[in-house]
Amino acid sequence: MATVRLVLANDPVDAEAIDVWVDGLVGDATVRFRLDTGAADCVVPMLDSTQQLTVTGVDSGVALSGIGLGDDKVVVPRIRLGDLVIEDVAATRSIAGSSLSPLLGMTALGRFRCEFRFGDRQLELDGRTRLDRGGWFELTSHAGTLGAMRVLVLGAGFGGLELTTRLSDQFGDDIDVVLIDQSDGFVFGFSKLDVMFGKALPTAVHHPYRDLVKPGVRFVQSTIRSIDPVGKLVVTDAGEFDADVVVVALGADLHPTATPGLVEGGNEFYTVAGAFALRDVLANFDGGRVIVAVTSTPFKCPPAPSETALLMHDHLVARGCRDASSIALVMPMGVPIPPSPAASKALLTAFAERGIDWHPERLVTGLDPSRKVALLSDGGEMPYDLFLGVPVHRAPDVVVASGMTVDGWIPVNPLTLETSFLGVYAVGDVTSVGTPKAGVFAEGQAAVVADQIAATIRGEASSTTYDGRGMCYLEFGDHQVAIVDVTFLSGQTPFGDMQGPSELLAADKVEFGSSRIQRWFGRTWSNEAQPAG
Repeated sequence: MATVRLVLANDPVDAEAIDVWVDGLVGDATVRFRLDTGAADCVVPMLDSTQQLTVTGVDSGVALSGIGLGDDKVVVPRIRLGDLVIEDVAATRSIAGSSLSPLLGMTALGRFRCEFRFGDRQLELDGRTRLDRGGWFELTSHAGTLGAMRVLVLGAGFGGLELTTRLSDQFGDDIDVVLIDQSDGFVFGFSKLDVMFGKALPTAVHHPYRDLVKPGVRFVQSTIRSIDPVGKLVVTDAGEFDADVVVVALGADLHPTATPGLVEGGNEFYTVAGAFALRDVLANFDGGRVIVAVTSTPFKCPPAPSETALLMHDHLVARGCRDASSIALVMPMGVPIPPSPAASKALLTAFAERGIDWHPERLVTGLDPSRKVALLSDGGEMPYDLFLGVPVHRAPDVVVASGMTVDGWIPVNPLTLETSFLGVYAVGDVTSVGTPKAGVFAEGQAAVVADQIAATIRGEASSTTYDGRGMCYLEFGDHQVAIVDVTFLSGQTPFGDMQGPSELLAADKVEFGSSRIQRWFGRTWSNEAQPAG
């Protein structure tokens, strides 16, 4: 955190006024700049999107090395204020030849996240404020560099990690990114299945956010209590954060208790805790009637229930109890993956070959634990010994309370991911953009938002738009993996195709996970399944 000393002095023209000065270096010369609010009702600091230096003239007593004078412009390549630097700043000369000291306009500091303090008291300074003579101010940096835009990223999943990585790669310490998440680490969705079926230990797939060290990025582990999308103010247990841009990437909250009997008589495998707890449950399961089912729509990672059923088959075979067991898959869609007929056909064939019962176009609305029966949306019942459920998904309560949602989710521009609130974007599962709720789609959306923010910082118009495309890996079991490539465009029927399954694509999946951890966390990692012991 950097601090610049601001000095108060008598105004040479108005004896009732106090001027505010800052000492800076231009080249090797010490220059005292007078801060100019620009207007009597201009509150300091201005949140101006430009960076400029306003100069009304040159102090006759100071040689300003490094300043080039033109007919209508003053160019200052570099001003150093303490350890803060403004580079390549240009502005028009409003009073040529004046003997007045140069003015450092507040627009030059406006994009720099700062506070003005008078002693121990925070103060908003405007043109009508009177100050006691002889005092001094502090200008305290929250960013470390002048001109840094602050971006608040709420949620450190696929979308939040990809967005912060891209902004850091482009701007380094010249941007102020605050990434907030209540969790202490990241876990891939497919890693939950690895742990669940005994192929990996929980510690091997957990990626601590403390390892996330990137220029311009600060991670804050805290619970978000409120979001003000108009004022771009977020309140957390760790304090308040305001921003120039807010990106909501909080995903969907999961609610096992919303399905009657699920907590008491079944298991859910979509939360990290639920999937990890199933590791011991499955290790001790000696066979019987297994149901894998969806309890509501929408739900994230649509292929996951199909993958779970196939992996459950392999698990029971390995334990020698498949012949004494049955597996049923209950899903709301008519086919497993509607946008990809090829993937759906391959899955239905795999179900038939493995004796997995497919029950389309229905949900499990509840469990009766006393009778060990699943209650179906069509009025039917299905007995079970082991129930693996996909719980109800909802937008986080703090998002709903913010007023950003419509029909339960945040609507966004499908091309830019902008919400209806200026300077506020949303990506991933928390949106109603029309794509499946899956990490790869959040990652693609984050890339678009990163380009939108980068263009804003550079004062340009972004031509990058979201193409609705996403690629996900589909586990068929027995080391066979397929790639499903689907595209969702607004107003058009989704479409997609599939490659594989094959062992070669299983290796490709390993590389996918490894490359993300390398990019996001800066370390090597392999998600190649290892015996969990």
